[in-house]
Amino acid sequence: FAAVVHQAEGDTAVALVATVFALPFALALLAALTRGYAGEQSSFVVDDALRTNPLAFLIDTRDEESRREDGVPDLRDTQRRKAAAVEVVALSKAVRDQVKNPRTLELELAAAQVKALTRRGGTVYVMGPDAAALAKAVTAVGGRRAFVLDGGFDAWRAGGLKVRSNGSYEKSVLDLIGEETSDAAGRFTQRVIRIQ
Repeated sequence: FAAVVHQAEGDTAVALVATVFALPFALALLAALTRGYAGEQSSFVVDDALRTNPLAFLIDTRDEESRREDGVPDLRDTQRRKAAAVEVVALSKAVRDQVKNPRTLELELAAAQVKALTRRGGTVYVMGPDAAALAKAVTAVGGRRAFVLDGGFDAWRAGGLKVRSNGSYEKSVLDLIGEETSDAAGRFTQRVIRIQ
């Protein structure tokens, strides 16, 4: 490549170098436009974003039974109140029969819920069986970048990230006190270990 650039004349060399550097970005943009949402992110990237980005939010599209059976991500400290369950609910048969594209309407209704839960300019991470379709719908609503959590909840759990077993994102005062006590005990233990 360097030999080709060296042989090319002034403006041609600059154009060739610019093309080589711009091509990956152009392909990524094309893929995002074709896909309809911003892309996929690993559970570790999502965990970090929920901790550090005040506008990050996690949406779980799994049904209540799956959340209760498998659990949900246990979000603490700065991550607290940055997740919700938003199922893509099937319309009744009567409504489905009257609508041209019922699946689109179901996704638009769920996207409206996501819009109400999140802030403009925010980043939304979606996991669950309808993740890609809902991420597209959230992107279409506008004002938010939507990603799919690559591997969904299984990837979150397999990555060793904290899981809450009761299947609910809502936490009681006792849950919060328990978390704070556990975190304080962990910090105390680390100090004792460092002193020894």
